[in-house]
Amino acid sequence: MRLRFACLCALACGPAAAGPAEIVFLAPQNHAMPIARFEHGRLAGGILKDLGDAIAARLGVPARFVSVPSKRVALALRAGEADGVCYVLPGWIDGDYRWTQPIIPNGVAVVAHGGAPVVHSLSDLAGHRVGTVLGYRYPLLEQ
Repeated sequence: MRLRFACLCALACGPAAAGPAEIVFLAPQNHAMPIARFEHGRLAGGILKDLGDAIAARLGVPARFVSVPSKRVALALRAGEADGVCYVLPGWIDGDYRWTQPIIPNGVAVVAHGGAPVVHSLSDLAGHRVGTVLGYRYPLLEQ
C-alpha cells in the first residue's frame, strides 16, 4: 500500500531532516473517536495514532505522540516540540509549515439540534453564536 499520509498533516522543519531517532506528532486533545482516543491524557488509539504509527514505520523510526490542548498546536509546532500534526487544516492555525495534500476530506458541516432553523448558507449564521474549536481559525466563517 502506498502511504500518502497527506491527512491534513503539517510537517515542521527540524530534527527530522537530520535523521531522527523518533518522529514526534502532536495529538490535539479536542478530537474524539474515531479520530483519537485518549487515556489518562495520552493518545491511546484512533486514526491519528494509526496514521502516525504508519508514517513512523515507513520512516523506520518509532512514533511518539505529545498530547496538547488545541489552543497550543501552533505554539508547540513553532517551538519545535514536534515534527508534525495530522488532521489540521492550514487555515486553522498560524505559522509557515510544509502542508501535504489531504487524504481525509473535511466535510465542513454545520451541526445543530433538531429544533434549530435549517441553515441554507453561511450567511444564515450572521449574528448568531457558532461553536468552534478553541485556538483554531475558520477563514470561511470569518468572511
